[in-house]
Amino acid sequence: MRLRLAVALLLLAGPAAFAPAPFPKKVRPGSEPDVSLKSFQGTWRIVSIHSTRPDGRHIPETVSVTSIRVSKDRWTFLPDNYSGARLDLAIDHSKTPAQLTFYSVGDQKRKTPHGVGLIRRCGGRIEILYAWGGESVRPRAFEPAPDAYYLMTLERES
Repeated sequence: MRLRLAVALLLLAGPAAFAPAPFPKKVRPGSEPDVSLKSFQGTWRIVSIHSTRPDGRHIPETVSVTSIRVSKDRWTFLPDNYSGARLDLAIDHSKTPAQLTFYSVGDQKRKTPHGVGLIRRCGGRIEILYAWGGESVRPRAFEPAPDAYYLMTLERES
């Protein structure tokens, strides 16, 4: 009786031993970061620029520029009819929040930052908290904002 049961189980389970292996799962590409140099391409309207205060009472800044254009790694203030309208740009989205660094045009080796900051997406807008200077002045977080930095809010034009 036991022999018959063992043979029956072997006959039932035997074909499964020779079944093909399942197909390997497809590797899904990593999700796109919220902000990267690639996703930041285009023209952005400046919604606001504020000088920051730690208590949150940021002071609106009056500026003559109305937009910025990002093309490849070049940031251009628009209208671009003044000195300093163009800067080279790098975004490190491996950090949280992503870090933004401005370089003077012509600094091919990008050794000396012209300005540093943080960049994040807030819905359909982009916020940049930045200061002019090197790594020693890079903000660490958006909140609380450090005193006398700039907080720029951008909205995509094209």
